[in-house]
Amino acid sequence: MLDHTISTLEEHITLSDDQKNKLLKRVQNHDQVWLCENPYKGIITYEDWMYNTTISSQQVIIGCDHDESTLQRIQSHLQEHMQTHSSITMFNTIVNANRQDIIHLFIECGFEPWYDYKTMKAFECTAITKHQLTKRNIQPDDFETYITTMGECFVPMRSSVDIQPHNVVDKLWATPQLKTQCFNDWIQDQANTYLYFDQDEWVGAGLILDGHDIDDVFVPPSYQGQGYGEAIIIDLMKQIIESGNTPTIGFVGINEKAGKLYEQCGFKVTRHTHHLKRNI
Repeated sequence: MLDHTISTLEEHITLSDDQKNKLLKRVQNHDQVWLCENPYKGIITYEDWMYNTTISSQQVIIGCDHDESTLQRIQSHLQEHMQTHSSITMFNTIVNANRQDIIHLFIECGFEPWYDYKTMKAFECTAITKHQLTKRNIQPDDFETYITTMGECFVPMRSSVDIQPHNVVDKLWATPQLKTQCFNDWIQDQANTYLYFDQDEWVGAGLILDGHDIDDVFVPPSYQGQGYGEAIIIDLMKQIIESGNTPTIGFVGINEKAGKLYEQCGFKVTRHTHHLKRNI
């Protein structure tokens, strides 16, 4: 039953081994999960998260079989959950584009379309870059420049789909305690986070998560449009492939420019998900 539980959720989201283990413990302890069972037909998981510093938020993920009665039971429970958790002012979800039945369920519960997201995978690197960059792992002294530049670079994307705050630094550094937590989380990935240089000039950064997922690739504004982003992605792809893993990457659907770049590097879309939200 537990394996089936995970497989129904992974239709919509990717779970690392650590996340799977934590989920199994939550299921066993009935910790912010609800099972539609006897026999097992589906699951709802609830995850508190900080959308911004003023909104209490919760992410809802539904994994279930294609079964009308199951969907009705899940919808009934979700509606009851939202009514009894009045302190939560925003709910959001992620649903595979192929599961229109679940999307319809959320719309019936008052959710509205937010943005879509595409996950990609590459089995080989098909691109060639003109740049010969050097790289090194991040160091503690890089923290301020790295985070402020990353926040600036992601403002256009976050603004286009109204992910607040538009500059993520406003959330990550909202208090001294949060800034310290941000540093600790950032330095924890030191072995997998890289700064890239052209000669002595810092031209970008990139991160590998879970040994295969390329994330947080950005290029300072003054160096954008010169092929550095592509060069960073190619280097990270090669590193992942040489380690025996398969590179993955993702992008917000409205960012077609990023999607085309990733395709040129050898990536193909493997999953298309819709994000929906409900503001109370």
